[in-house]
Amino acid sequence: MKGIKEVRKSANITQEELSYLMDVSLSTVRRWDKKIDNCPCSKFVLLCDILHYSSIDDLMEELQ
Repeated sequence: MKGIKEVRKSANITQEELSYLMDVSLSTVRRWDKKIDNCPCSKFVLLCDILHYSSIDDLMEELQ
C-alpha cells in the first residue's frame, strides 16, 4: 500500500515543496507521510494537480 510519501517522492517533490504548494505546514506533510493524519478531502484536487494525477480516483487508486 502506497502512501502520500511514496507518491510524492515519485513526483520528485520534497516535503517542503508540497507544504508550500498546498499552503499547509511542514509538520502537516510529515504527518501525512507517516500516515498519522490523512490529507483532507478538500485538498485532494490540489494534491492531484501537484502530483500530476488526472483525477482524484486515479490518486486514490494509487494510494490503496
